Amino acid sequence: MSYSQAWHAREFDLGLMMGTPEESFSKLPIYFHNLKKHNPGTVAYIKTDSEDRFEYCFFAIGCAIRAFRECCRKVIIMDGAHLKGKYKGTILHAVSMDGNNQILPIGYGICPKETTDSWTWFLEKLHECIGDVEGLTMVTDRAAAIAVSIQNVFPNAQHGLCGFHLIGNIVPTFGKNKKTAILFWKLKWFYKRRMAAEKSTTILTKWAEDMVKKNKEGIQGWPVSGVDNTTYQVHDFKSGGIVNLREKTCSCRYWQLTGLPCGHVIMVLTHLKNDHCGHMAIDAYKIETYRRTYEQVVYPLSELSD
Repeated sequence: MSYSQAWHAREFDLGLMMGTPEESFSKLPIYFHNLKKHNPGTVAYIKTDSEDRFEYCFFAIGCAIRAFRECCRKVIIMDGAHLKGKYKGTILHAVSMDGNNQILPIGYGICPKETTDSWTWFLEKLHECIGDVEGLTMVTDRAAAIAVSIQNVFPNAQHGLCGFHLIGNIVPTFGKNKKTAILFWKLKWFYKRRMAAEKSTTILTKWAEDMVKKNKEGIQGWPVSGVDNTTYQVHDFKSGGIVNLREKTCSCRYWQLTGLPCGHVIMVLTHLKNDHCGHMAIDAYKIETYRRTYEQVVYPLSELSD
């Protein structure tokens, strides 16, 4: 048997077991219909060309939209990745980070390739999901098409550049295998994170608690002097820090940038005989917010129906 014959036999068998790409495209409208039917608040669109052929699609699960709007820091990370298969194409994704520093998918799109038109269409649908968000920051790679599209659709958002691709955070943690893909598409992580949040007894999420614990290291012996009732100067034997508890600021800017108390803030609280640092973090990192992030259920679709 030649290589070509073996390849065509393989493709034929895969078509019998999993269906053909053409059949999958034809089922996409009914799939999106059921996705919206079983998951309230879900947004899904399909765009076709002048000959009614598939061009773009977009979907965002309702409870993920709510979780971002109500529970997460207003930072969205976006990127595109090449698809394999007969028709190739590119998947566009927008994600955020929850209070435990885990990835929260918001929206996904499929397009032929990354262009200004495809990113603009994707961002217009994303804007429909989240609206105008105060203090929104978008983190992307250096693709010029993304920058132009952000300026067109989210003109008031800050745009930052990321030094690592998103997949670099996913693959080392979960592994690049079939089991990982199955768990991802069934959205089992929503359930697991909800169960973990319900069992937690801390003020902050585990990741945030660990970060605060790390910030406590090496601060013993830092002198603290009062400026007024809410302002204190901390001497850390380097540049030091001026902490304003009313304004929730520190001159080192760690508190403002991360939303977690820095060593200067923790030292001030220790000076005031207050060992509870959790209440000084922003709400996005508190366990109550983390519970609300995953309180809604993502319902999987067992099979397509009208």
